[in-house]
Amino acid sequence: MGVPGDRRAVIPSTLSRFWGRQPELKELRSLLDSERLVTIIGVGGVGKTRLALELARGCSDSFPGGVWLVDLARLESPELVARTIAQSVGAPEDRSLDHLERAARVLCAGRQLLLLDNCEHVLAAASGAALQLLAACPDLRVLATSREPFGVEGEQAWRAPPLDTPAAGVLEVSVVAETAAVQLFCDRARHAIPMFNLTTANVAEVATICRNLDGLPLALELAAAWVPVLSLKQVSSRLGDSLALLVSGGSDRLPRHRTIRATLDWSHQLLTPVQQAAFARLSVFVGGFTVEGAEAAFTGLALEGTPLELIASLVARSLVVADVSTEEARYRLLEPVRQYAAAKLRAAPEQDNEARTRHLSFLADLAEAAEGPIFGGPDLPWLRRLDDELPNIRAALRWGFGSCRDDAARLASALIWFLYVRDLDDEGIDWARSAIQAGPRQRGKAALMAGVLSIRIGEFEAAERYLTESRQLAIEDGRRPDLVNVLAFQAGLALHRGDIETARMSGEEALRLARQADDERLLIKPLNRLALVAVYDSDLERSRDLYRQAIGIAERHEAVWAALVQRANLAEIAIEMEDHGSARHALAGLFPIIAETGATPSIAVNAVSSTGILAVQLGEPAVGLRLLGAARAEMDRVRYHDLPLDVERYRRWIETATEQAAGEADAAWSQGLELSLDQALAEAQAFLAETPEAPREAAPTSTPIAELLTEPGAANPFLREGDFWSLGFAGRVVRLRDSKGLRDIARLLACPGRELAAVDLAASVQPGAGAAARGRAFAESGFGLEADAGPALDAQARRQYRERLEELEVELAGAAAANDPERAAQAHQERDLLLSELGAAVGLGGRQRASLDPAERARKAVTGRIREAIGHIEVVHSELGRHLRRS
Repeated sequence: MGVPGDRRAVIPSTLSRFWGRQPELKELRSLLDSERLVTIIGVGGVGKTRLALELARGCSDSFPGGVWLVDLARLESPELVARTIAQSVGAPEDRSLDHLERAARVLCAGRQLLLLDNCEHVLAAASGAALQLLAACPDLRVLATSREPFGVEGEQAWRAPPLDTPAAGVLEVSVVAETAAVQLFCDRARHAIPMFNLTTANVAEVATICRNLDGLPLALELAAAWVPVLSLKQVSSRLGDSLALLVSGGSDRLPRHRTIRATLDWSHQLLTPVQQAAFARLSVFVGGFTVEGAEAAFTGLALEGTPLELIASLVARSLVVADVSTEEARYRLLEPVRQYAAAKLRAAPEQDNEARTRHLSFLADLAEAAEGPIFGGPDLPWLRRLDDELPNIRAALRWGFGSCRDDAARLASALIWFLYVRDLDDEGIDWARSAIQAGPRQRGKAALMAGVLSIRIGEFEAAERYLTESRQLAIEDGRRPDLVNVLAFQAGLALHRGDIETARMSGEEALRLARQADDERLLIKPLNRLALVAVYDSDLERSRDLYRQAIGIAERHEAVWAALVQRANLAEIAIEMEDHGSARHALAGLFPIIAETGATPSIAVNAVSSTGILAVQLGEPAVGLRLLGAARAEMDRVRYHDLPLDVERYRRWIETATEQAAGEADAAWSQGLELSLDQALAEAQAFLAETPEAPREAAPTSTPIAELLTEPGAANPFLREGDFWSLGFAGRVVRLRDSKGLRDIARLLACPGRELAAVDLAASVQPGAGAAARGRAFAESGFGLEADAGPALDAQARRQYRERLEELEVELAGAAAANDPERAAQAHQERDLLLSELGAAVGLGGRQRASLDPAERARKAVTGRIREAIGHIEVVHSELGRHLRRS
């Protein structure tokens, strides 16, 4: 499996300068050349992460397959290591593989470097993951950072030294200024006091500070933060006292460990009691926090000022880092500092429980506030906010379902639409199940959440159970909005199962109830479901109108994601109607919104595949195949379950494009399968931007249809050449593979003004054949049945068909789990055939259809294959197709 795209850009750039370490970088580069597992070890704050990032950035050319950063600092459980690795390397979702197997599929493609950062608190899980990946991927190198070695076979542990410091007694400014520790201290001091410089007046104190801190980067940065508050002499003396105190506390600690602990202890001791308590409480935010979040955490503290002033005081002492690059500032504790603060909090169990309870309650309130806007607008600000809070949400739920189940269930169930929009299906189902078990208060919404997300991953039986339970609870509790949503998703489930009548009834009931509500946003999903039903009914005009209604509602409420979904569907309708201008306009408008919303694969793939189909219609089959191949690969990677109608649509257009691309087809399809989703999105946009739309000319109406069938060399040839037909019209010749429908058209064109019976065409009877010959051919064709043969399928046959359909659903699930596309294709083919037979046998309201007499059956067969042939012609030569259809 290839790794598409340039993966070297995953190492983040930094704003601050990197000082010294050139000999260390050279030594580490050499180690990575000879060893497969290198662990940079050292005390917290020694600069392991920054050194590893600089190393990875500098040697990225040696790893053309990719360089990956996996930050383990925020993980609170070793069980999350494998999942985090898989997510960090962009491993596609595949429920048949575990997380490390998925990651290995990415990491096996070429020479790659995997950087596992901050492993010390999940040491066993990180080392085990490294060994498993190295065993599976022969060209992989693993670089890790940890406070202690993995202690496994094949590991090359390399201890990170402190920055070099001035030698004792050396006070010459130019010499002292050459040491990395002094350079770092002065640089960070200038962040606080821009005019700060190393001079003859302060060189002695600066050199002493750097030596007393053993050149530890974190300690230097924390000390430099006090330069605006304390004199350099005071900083120096306080550091000396703290270091001496910690050393006397025990000889079993490494000296450098004592040093960083002394620095943190010293910083902590300089805080007021309220600041200390606030600092400890902020450690519950593993994903950073806002002022609003801090206010919740500080509840109950006797603040000396405002919460913002308290945060600012911690920022000033470098215990909290501020990010003011976004509209709303976010803050975080550097991970070693957060762990230090968390230890302080754990030392006071009552405070620890209080802080975590308030953290969970704050997030539950936030999620409940976001639920309505994400459902129906304005959604973008809330989506982004919950994206930022997701690490906090995970940590809070992990603690909450064990210690505070009601609030945990409240938080989890309020995330329903966020999880749906962000494709967090597996995680969301786990949370929903926990919320269901937590008690009755959130059970109905949690069951709806589990049902909605189960549909997405193809667990239809589970989805039906959850939705049925949620529907009953919504009725009992009188919760109309929940009932509307349950009905809408029951309609969606029915569509996945091919039960169009149930989908219609559920959709109509959902729409009826939504119209009775005060919130028109509830109409969006029922309108969407009924638009899909209209597509199954071949009523594209109605489908388009329903999608437009849904878009209007969504846009009135600034529901960007909901409008995006409807616009993607509207583009599909325009394509099916061959309204190329509208399709282009709709598709071109999707891609900026996809980028703005951070839309997940389920939406992005839709836009790519629709652009691919449009490319085929516009005469670019190779481009279409690349895009359709990329879409198929992405759908397979994330195990996205599309509607049967869409599956058939993709299959049909892939076949058409393959015919048209001829010798280029295999290469184009293979290239598409290797594209990443980002590359496919870029190619789709480029096609829409660069390919001008062909002028839409009126088809000639005066040309006699007989003129379409002529001898070779004529202006409008309609000739069969082996397995292909050459079709010419209006100065353009195209080729199509032979089909019965094309032969029917050719025979009609060859007999202008003559009447041909459908039974003759169906049986391929040649003009002028006698009655006996016609009878034999007709009987052999299968149309020679007695008229009025009774029901097309009796009750027993229909029951057997439906039982077999249920068996096929199980077979499809098994094929998906086993990653067996051939088995899945066979099951899909049989299911489509059975659905077609049922559709032919059962009319509206379940009424039986009688078998047609032979002439009527022949007419329907010939009409169907002629229409299909004209449809294929329209794809490659729209003028000729339209002319034939009118004729």
